[in-house]
Parts: sequence; structure tokens; C-alpha cells
Amino acid sequence: MRRLQRSPMRSFSKGSFHYCRSRLIRLVVFVLIILAATLIALEREIIRIYNRPIRNAETVFSSASLSAHLRPPPSPFRTLGGGYAGLDFDDRYVYLRDLGRGCEGVTRLYEDRVTGQVVVIKSWFEPGRNRLPAEMQEVFHDLMPKWPAEIPATLVFAGLDANSQTTEASYDRLGFLPAVEYFAATSSKNARSKNQHTWHLVTPYISGGTLEDPAAWIRQEGLNTPQDLDVEFRSSFNRTLVLLETLHTKGYCHDDVKMDNILVLGPYDWILSDLGNVREIQHPYHYNPDWKRKGQ
Repeated sequence: MRRLQRSPMRSFSKGSFHYCRSRLIRLVVFVLIILAATLIALEREIIRIYNRPIRNAETVFSSASLSAHLRPPPSPFRTLGGGYAGLDFDDRYVYLRDLGRGCEGVTRLYEDRVTGQVVVIKSWFEPGRNRLPAEMQEVFHDLMPKWPAEIPATLVFAGLDANSQTTEASYDRLGFLPAVEYFAATSSKNARSKNQHTWHLVTPYISGGTLEDPAAWIRQEGLNTPQDLDVEFRSSFNRTLVLLETLHTKGYCHDDVKMDNILVLGPYDWILSDLGNVREIQHPYHYNPDWKRKGQ
């Protein structure tokens, strides 16, 4: 009897079907992953756009606090230009090097020729989110209707050390980094105009760096476990928490506590810096959906 042989065409068709189905499934999964990633990115962008005006809403300081702490700077206007990098301010602040750059501005290291101290100058790209108080508008000739919230926050919570006479030990007592000076500047290449001024805040330079820097020292000391770190730094962390509690008691939140914003005076002495995100507790940013979603 003649043996029936399986048709090669039938076998090929069956194999092709399974192969095509497998590829189709992989394609569908790939498309779904791309679609999910796109939707997540779109959601984040929508939240970011929605939060922008809320996040940039003005931080409200009481009139009493502003009146008690606001002092006009000795030189409200300075000129940016000169020096080997073209970044000196008048004949007082001599540019040394860049420290960092972000979306809102740049931070640079300067030598103060008046005091002989090394200082940090933070320069903003945009005017800021707070309205300039009426008494300060006269000082700045109505050229600067707004200023960064970090300037009044620093003046209110840390004060003004115009002569740079305060020692680092005193900074530890204050808890926050004080201001040396603040001013508006325009480039020497441009005539003074309403849209060409930028804000600048001068603060002392803390040579100990930030809380990110002691990592090497911690390794050298053999502090490898959470228990070791707790024993070594509990009092330092506690002082930082007390400082934040004091801020909260006054009705404000720092809103940007991170290792890079904690300056190190010594291994166990830390102070808070960068008050640019300080907001009152009732600020609308603290009630937006993204804030609640993160459990903050």
C-alpha cells in the first residue's frame, strides 16, 4: 500500500501561522509599552504645565516681617563686566569660578575686594515670582517689579550680614545662611533698560561644602551601618529638624530640603541654605494633586 506523505505546503502554512502569530503578539506588546510610556510622559507634562502657575505663585510674607528685616542695599545697581571672564561686578566682586548652574540661575564664586572674603553670588535668569515691596520699588527706581522669593526669605529668616563680620560659628547659631548683599545688575555692553536687569544675591562661602561631601570621611571612619550613622550624627540631624520645626511654627515650609542644600560648617555642624522654594503652609502649591500624590 502506498504511504501517504504530509504535504510540505500544509506543514509550511502551519509553521508560518505560528510564526506570524508570535510576531504579531510581540508587536502588540511593543506598541502597548510605547503607548503606556507615552501616556505616562504626557500625564507628567500635563501635571507640570498645570503646576507651573501654582508653583510660581508668590510666597506671602507678613508686612511686619518684611518691614523689620528689609534694608536697602548700599549699592542697588551694579554693572556686570570686566575681569578676565567679563563676570566681575564693578570693582568690588572679582570672579573666581563657577559653582553650579540650574534652570533658574547660576552660582559663582567671587572675591570681595572690600572685605577680602570669598563669597558666593547667585544670579537669576528671570525676575522672580514675588512682587517687589512698595518701599523697595523706590530704591530700584520702579525698574524691577518682581524679585526672586529667595531674597526676601533670606532677609527674613537669616538676616543681612553686610560687613561679613559674622563667623561660621554664628551661622550655626542662626541655622540659615545670611545674605551679605543683594542688587540688580545690567551688562556693561547694554544701556540700562527695564528688561535687562538681573537679580543677584551675595552670601558667605562655606568651605566645608554640602552634606554630600563628607561621604569619603564617613567611609574612612568606618561608619558603615545605619546604627553607626545614627550614633554619630543623631544630634546633628536633630538640630536640623528643630530648625525646620521652627520654620514651620512661623508658618512656612522650606520645600527643598536635600543634601545639596545643607551646608557643612564642621562634621557635626550643619546649616540650611537655598530658601528659594520657601512657601507659606497655606500656599496653593501644597494643595495641588501632584503634591498630594507624592504624599508630601
